[in-house]
Amino acid sequence: MNNREKRQLAYKCTVIGAFFDFILGGAKVIIGYFFNSHALITDGIHSFSDLFTDGFVLIISKISTEGPDENHPYGHGKFETIGSVGIGILIFLVGVLLAIDNVYLIINPPKEILKPGTITLIIAALSVILKEAIFQYTKRVAKKIDSQILLANAWHSRTDALSSIIVFIGLLLSILGLPMADFFVSIIVAFFIGKVGIDFIFNGVSELVDTSIAKEKIQFFEKEILKNPSVLDVHNFRSRMISNQMFFDVNIVVNSFVSVSEGHEVANWVVHRLKELDDKVMDVTVHIDVEHDHPTDDKGQMLALLPLPLKQELEDILKTKLGEDLYDCIHKFNAHYIHRKITLDIYFQKEQTQKKQEIAEALSKVSIIEEVRFYKILT
Repeated sequence: MNNREKRQLAYKCTVIGAFFDFILGGAKVIIGYFFNSHALITDGIHSFSDLFTDGFVLIISKISTEGPDENHPYGHGKFETIGSVGIGILIFLVGVLLAIDNVYLIINPPKEILKPGTITLIIAALSVILKEAIFQYTKRVAKKIDSQILLANAWHSRTDALSSIIVFIGLLLSILGLPMADFFVSIIVAFFIGKVGIDFIFNGVSELVDTSIAKEKIQFFEKEILKNPSVLDVHNFRSRMISNQMFFDVNIVVNSFVSVSEGHEVANWVVHRLKELDDKVMDVTVHIDVEHDHPTDDKGQMLALLPLPLKQELEDILKTKLGEDLYDCIHKFNAHYIHRKITLDIYFQKEQTQKKQEIAEALSKVSIIEEVRFYKILT
């Protein structure tokens, strides 16, 4: 499913939810006001907060499904995470304000507390049914398009359904002669609202600070990578989430003498395999280490060591140590970096191989060169 189709589904789902939130919110506040139920008014405000978040979801869903661009090379997925945090903050604040309001009414109760009308029970029951239906529908769409913010909105609807159940019980108790139950029930509703808000804030912030995915999942991915016989070890496996997508950085160890192209192909295999294992894997950066060439400290962290001289610098070293006559005998050379030392493969034309001994003796005095191997070029 492409981003355009995801946006259309999210839009349709959210508009349907917003329509019912508007109807329910208005009905609860009006009926609660005229038929003496503070709890139903509180529940109506909760429904109107759903209406606000519906609009928020529409905006964030459009932005977050945009593809990568020059300023956002990883896409716009974190806008969805920010949106989830925003919804969480809103839900939490609604819960806190409603709790404060009802605690005040318990401490300073009105002189006369009227019994709620029977119609309030009908509205509360209707709210439970409709909000649960909206929750189930929104959750199904959220899972289909894998949208965090839509799932957050679905659970916001579920809190409204749960709070309406509690309101129904409180209204029933009030009608049966316990008028203060209306206020206590309102506080319980506010608690549920605040708890859901905290959960979304916590989950969203965890993602924004690049919290790793579960340790068990990383261990599973590592085991799968090690099934390739060309991969000798895996370390520094790092992960982060952007919206519902996983991004990995991983170091793999290969044999010290594999070619650059073979090492590159092994890395390609790792990327392909991880994406096969989980379609949420969006990007994998693979760093290739050669065998026994990643020294670590006591805590297992990679040591930051100065790099050994690269080929251009090696050419200068060889010219200095060998002199012009001996260096001109070398057709080409390759360098292998092993155990923080260099192994040189030197290639000669057949008629120049008598110079091997002199070159070997000269290079044996270079501390960073561990071994020199000689090869003839067949013509």
